[in-house]
Amino acid sequence: MMLQSDWEWVKGGKLPGVFGGVGDLSYSCTGGRQQNRCQCFNFRPMWRPNSAGELYTYLPLTDTNSSVLVNVPPESKANNDYGFSVGRGSFHFDIAVGRWVSIAFRVKLNTSGYHNGEIQLWVDGESVMDIKGLSICNAESARIKGMHFQTFFGGHDESWASPKDQKAWFSDISGAILE
Repeated sequence: MMLQSDWEWVKGGKLPGVFGGVGDLSYSCTGGRQQNRCQCFNFRPMWRPNSAGELYTYLPLTDTNSSVLVNVPPESKANNDYGFSVGRGSFHFDIAVGRWVSIAFRVKLNTSGYHNGEIQLWVDGESVMDIKGLSICNAESARIKGMHFQTFFGGHDESWASPKDQKAWFSDISGAILE
């Protein structure tokens, strides 16, 4: 991905990421969804002010998930109305301003009933997150369904909006599901 040369960060925004779950429940596990949250998941890189990067996750609201996710350094927070802000500041998106940068995920779904799921994130070839011990979905039939391929500023109100039209570019996109 690459961001235009005069990118303005504002409060933050989301980048394309991975989603999944059970059947049609997997397609809308974002934006404060509470109902059937244990049947879906969503992971998206997010930028914050001053280019601080994080992984924004929607996962089942279990005590174990909360404990694991809020302890990812350097800063992580739970917002039970929305999701988990994970590893804020563990990388910065300013390296993508006017320059191509690679972003890669690895997601290992948990065995139903166990907290053995994993998420890994690399930015420009550097491992920036390696999270283990998660319940990504509480159903045996859960699957990775695809990518939410959209980029936007937000947040839930106009204070997150960009002051101008801005461009982000994406190239050489691929994915694989290994069993």
